[in-house]
This record gives sequence, structure tokens and C-alpha cells, in this order.
Amino acid sequence: MVQYVGRLLRQWPGKREVRVYDYADLAVPALKKMNQRRMKAYESLGFVVREERGDQALWTEGSA
Repeated sequence: MVQYVGRLLRQWPGKREVRVYDYADLAVPALKKMNQRRMKAYESLGFVVREERGDQALWTEGSA
């Protein structure tokens, strides 16, 4: 996940922001735990939650 998002963060002419849509079935304990780990990874990369609805979160680059 970190490698994939890292590719998204590469500079490109005209690119203003990076959005990551993360979906998780939080009713399944194993999937909920994996989701929590991904959330920490997003935060460590400088992403912030812009919108959250139930089990969906839109993460965008913090500097955007």
C-alpha cells in the first residue's frame, strides 16, 4: 500500500492533489483490523481524511 500511494505522490505537471478512496467492511473483524493499519499508514504519509461516510473514507494529501 505504501509503495502504491508513493507512486501517486510523484510530482506531475498539472497535478494538484492526490485522492485515495479506501473501502472496508468493518463488520468483519479481520478486515477492520487491516483497515486500521492502513489508516495509520495514510497518516504517516501525510494524508488527512477529508470526508468519511460509514465505512468509506476519502484521503487527500495533507499539503494540498
